[in-house]
Amino acid sequence: WLAGKIKSALANLEELTELTRRLFEPGERINEYQEFYRRIRAEHEAVESALEQARNLLSNGDFAGVQRICDRYLRKYPEHEDFMALADELEQRREEEAAAYRAGIASRLAAEPNLNSQAEILEEALSARPRDEYLEREMARVRERQKEVKAVAARARNLEKQQAFEAAIKEWENLSALYPQYPNLQDYIGKARAAWQNQRAQAKSLWIKRIARALQDADHATALSLLSDAGREFPVDPELNELAAKAKEQAQRFAAVHALIQKGKDAANGQQFELAQRVLSEAGELGRGVPSLVSSISAALVEVGSKALGTDWRAAKTFLEKAAQIDSGVSIPAALWRQIELREREENVRNVLEAAESEQNAGRPNEARERLENALH
Repeated sequence: WLAGKIKSALANLEELTELTRRLFEPGERINEYQEFYRRIRAEHEAVESALEQARNLLSNGDFAGVQRICDRYLRKYPEHEDFMALADELEQRREEEAAAYRAGIASRLAAEPNLNSQAEILEEALSARPRDEYLEREMARVRERQKEVKAVAARARNLEKQQAFEAAIKEWENLSALYPQYPNLQDYIGKARAAWQNQRAQAKSLWIKRIARALQDADHATALSLLSDAGREFPVDPELNELAAKAKEQAQRFAAVHALIQKGKDAANGQQFELAQRVLSEAGELGRGVPSLVSSISAALVEVGSKALGTDWRAAKTFLEKAAQIDSGVSIPAALWRQIELREREENVRNVLEAAESEQNAGRPNEARERLENALH
C-alpha cells in the first residue's frame, strides 16, 4: 500500500480477512482488518477518482491541473504505476504541443519578412512560453540581424555625410542583399546614386576646365598630366578623349615647331641663310596664334639675325624684320639695328664711290660728280 500498490494491498487484505475468518481468529482482529481494508478501499477510490479527473483534464489540455494531481499523489506514492504513466503521458503531450507551437511560430516567422514584426511574434510567444530554448534562440537571431541591419544603415548614412557617395551606395546595396525589406531602401539607393552622379559630373567638369585652361595656355605638358589623372577617375569618357586628342595634337605641333626652329638655327650656323629663312618662316606659320611658340620663333629669328650680321647684313635685317613682324613684343637690341644701318650705309657709300670711279674712268666727270652729290644728300 505504502509503495502505491493499492490494488494489491486490497486483494491481500481480502484474502487475509477470509483466512482469519476460517481460522476462527478473535473478532477484534477481524474488525481491525476490516477497518484497515475500508481505509485502503477509500484511498483506492480516491486515487481512482483522481486518476479519472487527471485524465479528463489531460483530454481538455489542462496540463497544469494534471501536473498538480500527479505531483500530489506521486509525493505520496512515488512508485504508483498509473500516476507514473500519466506523468509520462503528460510530458509527451507537452512536448508534442511545444513542437506544434514552435512549428506554428516558425511558419509565422517564415511568412513575415519584416524583422520588427518577427520580433513582435517572438515577444508574444515568449510571454506565453518564457523559457523556451527555441524561441529564445530565434529571438537572439532576430535581434542580431536587427543590430546588423542598423549598423549597415548607419555606415551608409555616415558615408553620405562625408560625401563618399560611391561607398555609401555599396553599403545600401549590401543592406539590400541582407534585408531587402528595409523601409524606403530603394529611395535611399536612388538618392545616393543621384548624389554620386552629380558629384562625378562636378568632378569631371572641374577636370575639363583645368585641362581646357592648360590647352588654352598652350601648356600641353600640364594638360597631358591632368588627363592622366582624370583618366583614372573617368577611364572611358568622350569629352576627355577629345581633350586628349587636342593635347596630343598640340604636343605634336610644339615638337614640330621646335624641330623647325632647331633646323633653322643649324642652317644659319652653316651660313645657309636662305634655307634658314624658309624654315623659320614655316615655323612661324605653324606656330601662329600660340604666344609661347611665336615668342620662341621670334627669339630664334633674333638669334640667327645676330649671327648673320657678321657675314650678311641683308640676311640679318630680313631675320630681324621677320621677328618684329610675327611678334610685336619681341625684344631686338637697338645695337643690332645700328650695326645693320651702319653696314648698309657703308655698302651704299662703297657702291657710290665705285660707280663714280667708273664714270670718271669713262671720261664722264660730270656724271661722277653728280653721283657723289646725290649720295651726300
